[in-house]
Amino acid sequence: MLGKNRPKVIGAIFRREMLDILRDRRTIFMMIIFPMMLYPLIGVVISQLLISYQESARRVVVVNAGALPEQPPLLNADKTRFAAELFTEPDDVSKLEVLAADTKSPWGDEARRADLMREGLADVIVIVPDGLAGKIAEGQAADLEIVYNSADDRGKLAYGRVSDIVARWREKVLIGRLKKDDKPSDYATPVKEKVRDVATARESNSQLWSRMLPFLLILMSLTGAFYPAIDLCAGEKERGTMETLLISPARRTEIVLGKFLTILTSSLVTAGMNLVSLGITSSQFLGQISEPTKTGAPSPLQGFALPTPGTIFLAFLVLIPIAAFLSAVCLALAVIARSTKEGQYYLTPVIMAAFPLTYATLVPGVELTPFYSLVPLTGTALLLKAMLAGRFDQALPFVLPVLIPTIAYAWMALRWAVNQFESESVLFREAERFDIKSWLLWQIRNKTDRPTADQAAVAFVAMLLASALLGPAIAARISPGGNLNGWTLIATQIIVIAAPSVLLAVFLSRSPHKVLRLKAPTDRRFLWLGLALPVAMNPLISELYAVVDRLFPMSDTMKKVFEGLTSDDPLWLSLLAVAVAPGICEELAFRGWIFTSLRTGNRPWPTILISAVLFGVMHVMLSAYQQFFHSTVLGVVLGLLALRSGSLWPCVIMHVVNNGMAVTFGWLAKNAPGAAGLLFSDAKGMRYHLPFVIVAIPAAIFLVRFLYRLPADAEAFDDPVADIDS
Repeated sequence: MLGKNRPKVIGAIFRREMLDILRDRRTIFMMIIFPMMLYPLIGVVISQLLISYQESARRVVVVNAGALPEQPPLLNADKTRFAAELFTEPDDVSKLEVLAADTKSPWGDEARRADLMREGLADVIVIVPDGLAGKIAEGQAADLEIVYNSADDRGKLAYGRVSDIVARWREKVLIGRLKKDDKPSDYATPVKEKVRDVATARESNSQLWSRMLPFLLILMSLTGAFYPAIDLCAGEKERGTMETLLISPARRTEIVLGKFLTILTSSLVTAGMNLVSLGITSSQFLGQISEPTKTGAPSPLQGFALPTPGTIFLAFLVLIPIAAFLSAVCLALAVIARSTKEGQYYLTPVIMAAFPLTYATLVPGVELTPFYSLVPLTGTALLLKAMLAGRFDQALPFVLPVLIPTIAYAWMALRWAVNQFESESVLFREAERFDIKSWLLWQIRNKTDRPTADQAAVAFVAMLLASALLGPAIAARISPGGNLNGWTLIATQIIVIAAPSVLLAVFLSRSPHKVLRLKAPTDRRFLWLGLALPVAMNPLISELYAVVDRLFPMSDTMKKVFEGLTSDDPLWLSLLAVAVAPGICEELAFRGWIFTSLRTGNRPWPTILISAVLFGVMHVMLSAYQQFFHSTVLGVVLGLLALRSGSLWPCVIMHVVNNGMAVTFGWLAKNAPGAAGLLFSDAKGMRYHLPFVIVAIPAAIFLVRFLYRLPADAEAFDDPVADIDS
């Protein structure tokens, strides 16, 4: 895509767009001035709030305080505070007020305590049992009841303080008993734990920044890319300058690349300015609040340091690919928008999609794994987190696994933006008033021979929604005990997978039979290929599954779920549920309606790849993300078979045989391990012996190549892109 374009033209468009941005006072304000003002203002506000903040005292009601022993004291002499020696900080004594209440007072009525607390009359209630002093003197045990409201922040904070005080008081009671029995004070604790933290001060202090900065940097990059993208695309449509740019000698791709570089520059500048402003403000703010307290105690933030400039620079370099990805996505969305007003509507969905992916940095314990390295935004965010925390030994092995997929995602998003820019119907889309009732009636009355890509999206979204909403209901209805059986899987396949596509084909197309590709292929070799391909590919698919399981191990819980799936069913029901039903239902959906809907233009490979990826995503929704990889590979071969044969039935045969082999071999490994040992090297019937894998490699290559070279069966479906070489 880049090799055929002229760098000088791209540079000229880049300079033109940058000048437009720099002439816009609003853009300059949002990119430079606003970040420089925002963080100092936030710092001043926080400083003033911290200075003026004074924690109000929490009220603790002690019921039956007269039953407390005199030594060691829990309360002071006038019973208005807890004993001062029970506090580690003298200033904390005034943070808890004590009200001593009699058992005959309203506080002694157990039925009224909750209401009194909800009225704000107390934050914590301590109920002292009768005869507590005597029981302690006699060496007996007693219960000290503490009542609080966990839904109230004041109550939770007060309970934490009271709990610590009672724990210290209990230690003093224990020490008194030991002295009475002439035992050493450490008699009750024969083993004491000695904790030594090996973290350096910088490592401890980096925890806040390593969690917060990746989250902020990615969101800054997103907002820095979004608004210029809207102005450069939707804004140009409103100003009437888009047509002038399109009739210039520049190619569409060159125009997109020039705008993309402008948006990327804006994104990086915005993130950089936010970072600089945040760093300056934070350094000044930390310098102020790290001073020792009035009592001479060190501040809890003393020694708190910002990341080093070198670490920030490396983090900024890692940010460039993700900024490119976000810039390309924003550019593609901006091309779709008819106006800047419509473009603003896209901001919320984009942020809502980005937020959970970047939120992983704020969750304790979430670290980089091979799986997270493939997830857009999440991998980069976790890599930044590891780098900012100074854990370069953990970050370095994941640099390429994170950056390569991120660059690939950026390229795909940029390719999407180019496709949007090359479509006149997208560029010059007119305003329309959408009414869903009228749209549905129009779709039903005006049936077409070939469904559209929008209708493929409708089918896939319907499957996702049905999986999320109806799937649990189906399982609860058929398997009320929670153990999924074959009938549950069959019902799920029919209702969740097949029904949306079949219903759309019936209501929206003139020939459902033709759209779903139900006619048998005229060339019977495709049927034989559907039988031979899964046999040749099964050892390779098993090896791929083993590699995926090693890189992205499935949790023990999920393994138990999969192992228990249909384990109590007879073999015929397992084959029907795991092989036959998916083979028919999933092929109706993905190689039937969706595949036909996506087949437009002269490029068949996007159709094959998109349908395969959707096929993999659906397996993630139905089972686990580890299913995505081999399902997508299988979907590519099924798509090629569907394209060449023009029929659904070779794909059904291949799908049924592939799943049926897995079920049969799993049953064989469980019931006839001796026979399974002839084929497989593991006890579960998952991995073939090496000779079978070696033979399968050339066999699979030969069959796929043979399929690739077969002429397309044009009689099964009148398809202008049936020939993959066209």
